[in-house]
Amino acid sequence: MVKRIENIITLDLLACFLVLGLFFQSCFPTIKTMLNIISIIIGIVVLYFEYYNFKFSKKIYLINISMLVATIINHFLIGNLSLSYAIKFVFQYFPLAYYFAMKQKKNLHNWLITSLVILLIVEISWILSTDNYILFDDLSRNYVSIFLLIVIFVYLKTANPNKITFPINIIIPFLYLFLSIHAIGRGGILSGILYLALASLYVYKTNGDVKKFVIKRKKQLMYGCLIFFILFFVIFRNQIFNLFFSRFVDSTAQNSNIGRMNVYTTYFQMAFSNVKYLLFGVPYNEISSRLSFITGNLHCSYLQLHACFGIFGVIFVIYSLYRTITYITKKKDYYNLIFLIVFLFRILTDFAICGFVTDFIMLYYIILPMVARRDRNEKRVTIKSSISKL
Repeated sequence: MVKRIENIITLDLLACFLVLGLFFQSCFPTIKTMLNIISIIIGIVVLYFEYYNFKFSKKIYLINISMLVATIINHFLIGNLSLSYAIKFVFQYFPLAYYFAMKQKKNLHNWLITSLVILLIVEISWILSTDNYILFDDLSRNYVSIFLLIVIFVYLKTANPNKITFPINIIIPFLYLFLSIHAIGRGGILSGILYLALASLYVYKTNGDVKKFVIKRKKQLMYGCLIFFILFFVIFRNQIFNLFFSRFVDSTAQNSNIGRMNVYTTYFQMAFSNVKYLLFGVPYNEISSRLSFITGNLHCSYLQLHACFGIFGVIFVIYSLYRTITYITKKKDYYNLIFLIVFLFRILTDFAICGFVTDFIMLYYIILPMVARRDRNEKRVTIKSSISKL
């Protein structure tokens, strides 16, 4: 039965539709409910296909069940997470994350089309309204760069590394930076600079031609750039802070409620003032009573993680990411590592996990080492069984 369905519509195509469904429901609040229902239905089908083709391990089951239990606990104890998040996690974020972990570098054309559709929608929304992105009216311009990270992620997870030539390694982060500047998204601009710098360093270290023809005098160039940026920062420091860091500091009044630093310091003060809050997260309604503009968005995904899953969830994610970074580094998959670093840096100042479309990216990096270890164990069993037959 499953094979018959797969002859009509493939798992890859279903996963593409699921990505688009998550993207659209995050951008169009007026039809969010309808798209959410459609995405859940597609996610259930994808999950069934994955179970049929890949066979989940016990640890993968455990992650799904643990997240479901943690959501229920938070819902009744703290109230930051709704039960609908558990449904979205199980039937939307988890199927996508598991799909990318188990079936990479396949059917690139489907994912290129998916990425182009997202890019076109972002750009068309800007053309329709140059003053503000219509698509992101419910969010903000800063989220343009976060959605661009989704585009880059789905491309990198499906592209054949042998086909990623030298220009693409530079062009992808350059386009990310250019479109972030185009959208005037400060978080995107800063992460774009980091992305371009790390990608350039990666190419420089791995491509002999670049060393020979592009950078002949490395030290002189580095020192010259350093002096230039120091002078530029000293001369234009006021304009830089006003343009890029106005949301991070409270420069209007001592008792003002605006500024991300106010959010961060207030959250930490409340978390350490109550053992329950420290262990399980600070309720949004408690924060909003002190900072009236906070309505479930702490402007920091790591604070959001603590608010939704408490100190235990934070420890689990940090440990999982450590294992992932170790695994990627051992594989010498440095370009994947660069993307992870940029993603973790980008979500530092925006709400991008615990209820947002990018949850499946974070979940992918959490389950990746588990899937890889399971594959290694299966190979060992096959080798042992082959030897025993001899």
